[in-house]
This record gives sequence, C-alpha cells and structure tokens, in this order.
Amino acid sequence: MTVTEPRRRRLHMSLASELGEAEADTIMELLPTVEWSEIATKHDLELVRVDVKSELIAFRVETGDRFSRIESRMAGFESRMAGFEERMAGFEARMAAFEERLNSLIPKLIITTISVSTAMAGLIFAAVKLGGA
Repeated sequence: MTVTEPRRRRLHMSLASELGEAEADTIMELLPTVEWSEIATKHDLELVRVDVKSELIAFRVETGDRFSRIESRMAGFESRMAGFEERMAGFEARMAAFEERLNSLIPKLIITTISVSTAMAGLIFAAVKLGGA
C-alpha cells in the first residue's frame, strides 16, 4: 500500500495522542518517506559494488590496452624518426662533400674560362690579321 502524506499526518496525530508529540516526531523521523521496496539493502549495495568494481576492472583493462597500442605506435614513430635522422645525416654529409667539390672546382673553372677567353681572343686576332693581310 502506498503511504501518502495525508496518511503520514494521520499516523503522526495518532501517535502524538497516544505517546506524546516528541515521541511521535521521533518515530516519524525514523520512518522512511518512500516505500520500503525503494530502500536499498546491504545486499543491494553489495550488488552495485560488485557491478561497479567489475566495470572499473574492464575500464582499466581497456585503458591499459589503449595505452599499450599508443606506446607501440609511439615506438614505431620513434624508430621511423631515427631512420629519418640517419638519412638526413647521410644527406648532409653528401651535401657537404658536394659543396667542397664545387668549391674546389671554382678556381679551375675560372682558369678554364680565362684560358678559353684568351684563346678565343687570340683566334679572333689571328683571323683578323690573316684576313686583312
């Protein structure tokens, strides 16, 4: 049966007339304001505790798995970065060797250009001399 507020007031008035106002107040404070079927028992709380613990364990396992996958991916990324760094170091070494070789060829290129220019000037001069002779 549902306990309504009017029924609670009637009960309080009956108790007050039989036991006194203070005692009636004490008894009414001890009675739940909801139906007994809605009050959780220790067994109910234990079932909830077991469910929550089980969900927490599952969450920990899932979180651990996710972190393991992230760590694995990070390790792969670090490995690829190390390979990239090695390739970059090799590229930098080749670029330095190329720059050194290019720097060593510049004086030869200048001498060759001057020599070719001088030879061309000499040929032009000779052609002009021979053509005008």
